Amino acid sequence: MVHCICLCGVGFADGFGGKFLYFRPNRNNFDTDAANSVFMLLGISVFCTAVALGLITAQAVKSCGLSIALDCLTIPLALAAYSILSVGLRIMRGMKDDPQVESYRLAGTVVTLIGIVLQLAAIVLAWPQPLLIIALVLSARQAWHILPCAYDFPAAHAGAMVCLAMAYLAGFYTIFDEGLRSLQKPSLFDPVGHA
Repeated sequence: MVHCICLCGVGFADGFGGKFLYFRPNRNNFDTDAANSVFMLLGISVFCTAVALGLITAQAVKSCGLSIALDCLTIPLALAAYSILSVGLRIMRGMKDDPQVESYRLAGTVVTLIGIVLQLAAIVLAWPQPLLIIALVLSARQAWHILPCAYDFPAAHAGAMVCLAMAYLAGFYTIFDEGLRSLQKPSLFDPVGHA
């Protein structure tokens, strides 16, 4: 029950943050005050997300084991990475052209790179679950397709193409390779797999 309350709070904070970032007037001219408030909102959201994911992972390790707990952590970690990535891109691409705000633009770049690393970590945690990898790279592909349009960053389309290629390869080998299909663990909802 506590986990559901934590995740509802995280979802509310992320939704509010997304609304603040996207629907803010004069969103192409962020000043330092707006950047400070966005970084504060990001810090609060990351803290709440880390606490909620820590509680959920601890309970999953106790009840299901470490391997399944890490598999369950991949999708929430990827969703948190998308929020972090969008905040970083928003700061990086939305600051005014002023030499005094270059440190904020650099901080936005670092936050963007942290979001990319978290996306890659989610995909690595999903290994060797082929269906989970396909789900993660398809959702990452969607994020990498939306972010360049929203933040005027066309170089990110390369990330969408890489994710689409990974989904195609994982799907192809899942369908046609019995060895890779055998790596798929039983579902969490399958009582026979955990008995």
